[in-house]
Amino acid sequence: MAYSGYRRPPEYASKSSHSSIIKDQAVIDFIGKCTFQTRDPEDAFDNILILNQKGGGHNPIKRVMAADGGITEVAIQESFPSTTISFLRYGVSYFEMEDLMELDKLEFIGYEDIVKLDNFNSFSFVLPTKNIRLKDCENIKDSFRQVLYEHFLNADVDDYNLMDTLVWFMFRDYSPDNKRNFVSIQCPHCERNADLFKSAMKKYAFKCPHCGQTIYLTDVLKIHNAVSDDNASAIKKPLSLLLEQLLLVHYIRISLEINPNILNETLFIRDGPLAFFGDLSNLSVFMHDLFKYLLENNNLFLVGIEKSGAFVDFAHIIDPYLENGSVMLLNSDYIYKHIYYGSSDKKGYGYNTYYGCKVIFKSFKGDSYVLTVPTTARNMNDPKEEHYKNLSIILDSLTMLKSDKYDNALLPIALVNKNVSISDVPGSVILQKLAKTIE
Repeated sequence: MAYSGYRRPPEYASKSSHSSIIKDQAVIDFIGKCTFQTRDPEDAFDNILILNQKGGGHNPIKRVMAADGGITEVAIQESFPSTTISFLRYGVSYFEMEDLMELDKLEFIGYEDIVKLDNFNSFSFVLPTKNIRLKDCENIKDSFRQVLYEHFLNADVDDYNLMDTLVWFMFRDYSPDNKRNFVSIQCPHCERNADLFKSAMKKYAFKCPHCGQTIYLTDVLKIHNAVSDDNASAIKKPLSLLLEQLLLVHYIRISLEINPNILNETLFIRDGPLAFFGDLSNLSVFMHDLFKYLLENNNLFLVGIEKSGAFVDFAHIIDPYLENGSVMLLNSDYIYKHIYYGSSDKKGYGYNTYYGCKVIFKSFKGDSYVLTVPTTARNMNDPKEEHYKNLSIILDSLTMLKSDKYDNALLPIALVNKNVSISDVPGSVILQKLAKTIE
């Protein structure tokens, strides 16, 4: 590791030291023991189910909601010890498909026409992230736990509270026949395992049966496990991932309770895959249970859209060989052979993290998308067309939502990105100045 700059200039990495590494006998011997994944685009079409999207059929989608989040860390004290807080903003952009279709009929599009599509509901809050804690908390982890708990208590859409949605989700209150009376957790204080019974919950909190300390319902999400003794910076990415997806659950619950027809007419989009990783991965089971219930008992139009990563790189490679309207349902063996190098997991790719299956779609307009779509079967070992309820409607809707702002872009994603992102200049600079005014 090079020396960092303090009173003298920093030590920079050598531009030529790699030449000795690649000649090192140990490196040569190691490479000789390895095997590499090779990619021939024409081989990518062997043993893969490719459907043909016809399009143009009945489409019940009347509105679109897209969720995303952004988080920015700023310093309120730059000298030692450096102290930072983070501003988090997440929300949904939504619009009526009728308003979008009206734009196609206009010869000239004015500002007032675009505004109809740019509706945004958001939540925001501040987090302690480094060398800072709440006055009534002993450490940064407990400070983070309390801030998250209070945010869930106070986050409302009209009369619908985010904490109530968490109860609805974790205890499966959406299903009359499959409610849960308890959830399991490792106590954040004594670290012993405990079952938290819904009947014992007071103000969305419990007393640990072992140490008697307070456990918040939000602790069940396990996001606080990424917080160290003096630093919560590691929670930024998983926290955004968590809140974006729970916000979709929140709006799905609201739609279902107001009028199930709203759910039947709305396309929900997540900017990213339908998955949880790391300590959050246990939530994928809860998500799959919810969406399987909705697919079987109501209806659901939900899709996750990836903009980067191995699947997107692979889609770019095979794009010239795909016909417009092609739909590839990716099974686990295929993923491990062509995208990730390794032997297939018995349970299927992403069994412990994903709550949907992978699809590569090339629209009639020639744009390629990597999607995750909820299915009634919870694995990608052998996905069938019948597992993907409403797939043709989702794909037809995505074709209508194309945006020319970026390559393979979709209008709802572009809108929600615009609303939640905070630029380095001037956005984070302004936040930094604001943070320094805090006493």
